[in-house]
Amino acid sequence: MKALGSQPNPPSWGLVRAGERNLDLNQAYNYPDAAGSGVTVYVVDTGIDVTHPEFEGRATWGNTACSGCASKDDNDHGTHCAGTIGGKTFGIAKKVKLVAVKVLDAQGSGSDADVIAGINWAANAAKSSGKPGVISMSLGGGKSDTLDQAVKAAIAGGVTFAVAAGNDSTQDQQADACTGSPSGVAEAIVVGATDDTDTRAYFSDTGKCLSIFAPGVNILSAKPGGGSQSMDGTSMATPHVAGVAAIVLSQNPSLTPAQVKAAIVNGATAGKVSDPGNGSPNKLLFNAVIGSASTSSTTTASSTKTTSTTTKSSTTTKSSSTTTKSTTKTTTKSTSTATPTPTDTCPWWAWWC
Repeated sequence: MKALGSQPNPPSWGLVRAGERNLDLNQAYNYPDAAGSGVTVYVVDTGIDVTHPEFEGRATWGNTACSGCASKDDNDHGTHCAGTIGGKTFGIAKKVKLVAVKVLDAQGSGSDADVIAGINWAANAAKSSGKPGVISMSLGGGKSDTLDQAVKAAIAGGVTFAVAAGNDSTQDQQADACTGSPSGVAEAIVVGATDDTDTRAYFSDTGKCLSIFAPGVNILSAKPGGGSQSMDGTSMATPHVAGVAAIVLSQNPSLTPAQVKAAIVNGATAGKVSDPGNGSPNKLLFNAVIGSASTSSTTTASSTKTTSTTTKSSTTTKSSSTTTKSTTKTTTKSTSTATPTPTDTCPWWAWWC
């Protein structure tokens, strides 16, 4: 038996859903009390506001891999993801350590070379620490063999990866996660997004490369400067899984990445996701899995980007939307029905690009 912690009235519905088998969002968030203790999650993203009170001093700045980038989260995306992984209020694994590895600039874009440099730095840091490590990557781009190989090498070195499936599907056509990087890496835990009715978010990529689904629509988490905000995307689903990976490793730190993936995928709740998509596993994240020795488990583009969609900002509640611009245009979707004209300076993650 494992001791359980409980958080009454959690601010994000994703916490409640990750802690229960059947959909009932009026419950507390229940979680194994180990809560990621002794594990470090490296957030390869836009940085983290390490001074945010959500992190209670457990977040540190690790490395700024992108050329010309400031050593701070000037985009908001990374802090939001880190809050879902391990914030005291918004987090899945409330005792985990968090390390910022900045590979994306203020517009949420970066080169594959910078992302690979961040992956290598994080993998080496995890190995040097002698403690279990997880890399959370809420980003993606076109197929890149070199990026995929960097992820595979880090996994072979003992680091578990949670990566976003991508947001390229539309209401009319599904996009295959296998066509992107690093979402096509079979050894990683590839995460699709669901909404608060257990329905696949229509923007979520699908297919056999997905490992699992997790909450990714209207997720409330930390915002740089001490506030909070809500975001949508497979970017938001991925940190839920990274947090559960930390919980698994805190209970059994000797597990390999393949065993962590098997524990999460095999321990997920089956058959709950409505319209999971062509070839996708009907598996929904559950946080109380226990790792075992089982090992079963289910960008040629020059830039890599975050995989969130719309952002609603506030200090305590959700309010008006904001946008972040990038130099690269892609096709991430949100729930809006308006269709502005794409431009080359459109935010890469914006649904209209």
